Amino acid sequence: MSDTLTGVARELILTGLAGGDNRTLAERLMQIERRVAALEGLARDVSETARRIDTVTGELCAKFDALLNVLSCGEGTT
Repeated sequence: MSDTLTGVARELILTGLAGGDNRTLAERLMQIERRVAALEGLARDVSETARRIDTVTGELCAKFDALLNVLSCGEGTT
C-alpha cells in the first residue's frame, strides 16, 4: 500500500484495471479510510498543540516585555 494519496489512487486504478476482485478492492478502500481517519485525528492533535504553543509563546513574550519594561524603568530611578 502506498503512503501518498496519489499512490493510493494509482494503486486503486491499477487494481480495477487489472480485474481485481471487488472484495479485495473493498478491503483496500476500508484500509485507506481507516488510515485517512487516523491521519485526520493526528492532524487535529497537531493543530491543537500548535495553538497551545502559540498561546503560551504570546503569554511569555508579554511577560518578558513587561519585565524588561520594569527593569528599564528601575534603572533610571536608582
